[in-house]
Amino acid sequence: MNVYEAIIIILEKKGPATIPSIWEEITKLTSEGETFFNVSHLKSIIGLKREWFMINGDLVSLRPERDLVKLTFRQSGYPGPEVKISVDFKKNTFIFLEWYYDRQTNATILPHFKPGSVCDFKNALYSLHIWDWEKDYQSDGIIVDGISWSIVLETKGAVYRTEGLDFFPKEWKRFYRTLNQLTGVRL
Repeated sequence: MNVYEAIIIILEKKGPATIPSIWEEITKLTSEGETFFNVSHLKSIIGLKREWFMINGDLVSLRPERDLVKLTFRQSGYPGPEVKISVDFKKNTFIFLEWYYDRQTNATILPHFKPGSVCDFKNALYSLHIWDWEKDYQSDGIIVDGISWSIVLETKGAVYRTEGLDFFPKEWKRFYRTLNQLTGVRL
């Protein structure tokens, strides 16, 4: 975990916090309670990431456009299945839906699976920077049987939408892995 991820976790847990209290929490998170920087260095680290943090005097908070509220993921392709995953970060819950277009396909009961942590999923999303993804990912050719997908990421300050048809952002494999870890199901 890098310093920025640690700061985000602390701010999500405690809300807006002073730089000295963030430094104390980071010290608790690091092994043996040692950090390689002091409070003034932490202030400069936070100041370098103005797109992530707001600073009012000594009080630091997460920018509303980076404060995750909800993520909705959809994926479909012929002959199926179609998948929808809805993650509510405030309630710390997710819903996984999967359905098939073929009427002759019998519903299957999933074997016992172990879902992952919404908190871990949320922390992984921060490193994927979905808010920087293009709005549309499509190849130049004609796609007949491709996989279509969409992601809607809602934050306290903005809504980010991205979608594609058989073409994906460079972070796609990491994103897909985090979805698999969250749901406990291989998509």
